[in-house]
Amino acid sequence: MSTQTPRDSCVRAILQNIYSKSCIDLELCKSADLPVVSFLVRVGSRRLADCYGLSTSRIPRWLSILLLTLVMVCPPVAFGATPLAQYVGQGNTFNTDGANWCADFAVHVTGDALPVEPSRSAKQLYTRFKAAGLLTTTPQPGDLVFWWRESPTSWKGHVGIVESVTADTITTVEGNVSNRVQRRTYPRQGMPKLLGFGKVARG
Repeated sequence: MSTQTPRDSCVRAILQNIYSKSCIDLELCKSADLPVVSFLVRVGSRRLADCYGLSTSRIPRWLSILLLTLVMVCPPVAFGATPLAQYVGQGNTFNTDGANWCADFAVHVTGDALPVEPSRSAKQLYTRFKAAGLLTTTPQPGDLVFWWRESPTSWKGHVGIVESVTADTITTVEGNVSNRVQRRTYPRQGMPKLLGFGKVARG
């Protein structure tokens, strides 16, 4: 017996809208993490988006089906999305005791790729990466990023996950930011309170 995920339900509702109303529901696309609007803009089709009145969520049925097929079949990274995107906006579902949960989030998402012993303390995680010689100055998507809080020598810290890297910026996804999972973008040089980046195992 198959189990339908919330994302499957969203996709089914999107398809029903396409066939019954010849339109695509952008809010449902957002819920299902299908970056249709992002795709239109990325392929230089801002004029196309304006032309088809995305503010009213109506585009031709054939184009809706084509776009939905593309975002479902092609690797998400091709459209600017990553597996981390599914967590953005979530509250704390990563511990049950109410403690600070940035490290709980990072450990949960990293899973078996975490190359050191897990810890619920961001600063302790950093210390373990450092002791294992796993700090890096050239972070890649999926690596961890560590910051200090209060002072560099304090036991308090914060940890996030690198989502993307450009020549000038680093975008992260972090738990326990105003009690939510949030995406943030920092300058590549001079990131405030940075302790370092931890290399995560890759297959």
